Amino acid sequence: MCSSDLINPQWIKAVPYDVKIVGDQNHVVTRLRLWSTEPSDHQEIKSEEYISMTRMISEQLYPDDSTEDGKTLRLMQSYVFSAAGVKAAINEHKRLGRDIRQFPDFYTF
Repeated sequence: MCSSDLINPQWIKAVPYDVKIVGDQNHVVTRLRLWSTEPSDHQEIKSEEYISMTRMISEQLYPDDSTEDGKTLRLMQSYVFSAAGVKAAINEHKRLGRDIRQFPDFYTF
């Protein structure tokens, strides 16, 4: 599907932030990837509502989903951060020169 096939798409840029986490009593350092969101260059119309919505996605952890707006925000967070994480894993897998058919051997979601 190309972008011209989409109806009123809202493009959102997911920005990764890696935080180093030191293991307990083993001195192993691993990375915890956190995400933030920004307006995307692909978004044609950047209204104030769009800018606000883009910021809100990463500003509020576990928003109240007892309202329709809260449910929409939770759904947007789930989609944006899941899609960003999967895309990052696929890009890393390719960058390491691995065959995409081996993807499930290296990544678990």
